Amino acid sequence: MALLGIEPISIGERRLCDLCGIDRGVVVRWNESCAQLMPHGGPAVVGGLLKAIESKGISIGSDVIEWPEASDDVESMALQAIARAASPAAVSRLLEQPARWRSWDGVSPTDAEVAEHSAILNRLIEPPTIVAVGRPNVGKSALCNVLAGRRVALVADIPGVTRDHVGVLLRLGEGSDAVEARWIDTPGMDGAGPSGELDRAALTSALGVIREADCVALCGDKTGGFVDPGALPVRDGVPVIRVGLRCDLGLAPGADVQTSALTGEGLGALAGRLRELLFPADSMSWTGPWRFDSGLIPG
Repeated sequence: MALLGIEPISIGERRLCDLCGIDRGVVVRWNESCAQLMPHGGPAVVGGLLKAIESKGISIGSDVIEWPEASDDVESMALQAIARAASPAAVSRLLEQPARWRSWDGVSPTDAEVAEHSAILNRLIEPPTIVAVGRPNVGKSALCNVLAGRRVALVADIPGVTRDHVGVLLRLGEGSDAVEARWIDTPGMDGAGPSGELDRAALTSALGVIREADCVALCGDKTGGFVDPGALPVRDGVPVIRVGLRCDLGLAPGADVQTSALTGEGLGALAGRLRELLFPADSMSWTGPWRFDSGLIPG
């Protein structure tokens, strides 16, 4: 630190400092042997700073300490998970995990309970997939566009416009408790079977994403109705929700929620139902340990 012209910093202290005349940045002293320099600039500034550090006679090693502020391995894992988590709701829950893992004896709650809730909570890190399935020309692409808030799927009154699946990230909820999920719009399925090689390839691709879905949204309107879920390769236990489209033109019989991409009607209700299906309240309010990393063990 003295070689870099930085006044002594006590453990736990942070200070805005000049960094070798190249940049100004925050310096944090984490422990006896580790201080972290956080320059303001980008890669070019970092490269220049490293050269300046070497010119002072300080060697640049290859060892990387990713989370020097972590007090143990569990906290380090939690910080790593926060860095890659898709949902804002993951942050507060992950920050609670080091204390929970330190106190868990592996008996109460049971490992089975931990596994059950962890399977849901892991969706906060890697978003779950919702696959939209419906007959051609019922408005699935229009719904996809309005949910995404931008145009990501072609929309036209011509069956077969969507020959490949289109995916977008949806944010369900607001603020620090919001969650994210992937919405995948698939080509229309009319039960008649594909008429050409391109359509066959599109159908094969769609069936593949349905097999991996965490939730299936059956989309239909007043006249078209819904595809039979029994004809789809939906995994056991995967929830299926019937989404009525274009309700401004009439209600789709049998729909769990009615929506209109044109007027926005029902979109909030749809978001709430999807969140309930993918992120049930009993898991989101779980107060036990969360196995967010395969390396986590009790004790």
